Amino acid sequence: MDTLTSSSRRRSSATCFDLRTVPLREVNTALHAPGISGEFVIAHPDGAHNVAVGVDAPVKVTVEGHVGYYAAGMNQQAEITINGNAGTGVAENMMSGTVWVKGNASQSAGATAHGGLLVIEGNAAARCGISTKGVDIVVRGARATWFESHVQGQPAMQRE
Repeated sequence: MDTLTSSSRRRSSATCFDLRTVPLREVNTALHAPGISGEFVIAHPDGAHNVAVGVDAPVKVTVEGHVGYYAAGMNQQAEITINGNAGTGVAENMMSGTVWVKGNASQSAGATAHGGLLVIEGNAAARCGISTKGVDIVVRGARATWFESHVQGQPAMQRE
């Protein structure tokens, strides 16, 4: 990814936000704009909490780096990719759409989700999928044993 020199700019067909220069609140506000469409890239999250939360539009959001608590929470419709690890509660309370974590996920990934797809390419910690009601969760790496025996109404899937 190119180094971004302005606070936000268009690169290719994606709108890019650099969290080193643009406040997270401003980025999330832009992702909540009425009638939003297109692709967005969030650079340098540096473990920030609440990145790309509450997105309710059929957009594509790519986060370039590690995120903290509750990233991509309350997602509806969006396709959100995190190119890094995710902290507690990634994709928490997701209703639809896709959240794809290219690294590991901390505890409570996908907690209380009602729909959509959560993919974790790395490992998932304890309480992954707790209190879910219809989400599909795929964990490529290891996961806590709680996950396999307690996800409500959904078969646990893992690549062997």
